[in-house]
Amino acid sequence: MSFVINPFCDRKPSQDETAARVFIDLLVKKDFAAAVASFDDTMKTAMPEAKMQETWNTVLAQVGAFKQSGKARTEKRGGYTIIIVTSEFENAKLDIKVVFDQGKRIAGLFFAPATNVEYAPPTYAKPDSLREKELTIGAGEWALPATLTTPIGPGPFPVVVLVHGSGPNDRDETVGANKPFKDLAWGLASKGVAVLR
Repeated sequence: MSFVINPFCDRKPSQDETAARVFIDLLVKKDFAAAVASFDDTMKTAMPEAKMQETWNTVLAQVGAFKQSGKARTEKRGGYTIIIVTSEFENAKLDIKVVFDQGKRIAGLFFAPATNVEYAPPTYAKPDSLREKELTIGAGEWALPATLTTPIGPGPFPVVVLVHGSGPNDRDETVGANKPFKDLAWGLASKGVAVLR
């Protein structure tokens, strides 16, 4: 295998993490038939073997030869488990995001610049002038977790509702260290506008 195990970590990798690393290893070995065999039906249609090969070759053309996989982290979004494996290439580090559905099939694949930077609020936001509350909108099967950001004060306040796009997104629309929906919520709340996201 091409991935690296951290000798200073006694954490046993999850089944999903192991599957993500095996998938990346198949890409490195250019065994695209085996790689796409783990896709769900939607991914098989969107990215058949030839398209997977083209995508991987495009990645290599942009960042150079694959060197090794490093640390992995796990995120949960709805019914999806996202394994993010920071991988080193000749000219850059990328976060390879492998998205698993509840049936342990790959339902998404993303390549993004690696980021180890922690989130910092934008300069226009005034965290001491707002408060946040976790809510659930709806009930039962359609219950949707949400965050309400309100200005501190008596109100009433105008309200903006932010709705994320399709796929395994969170309510902050997180991409690496960027959280554009949180930035918007905090910025608007700093100006007297409540935001539900």
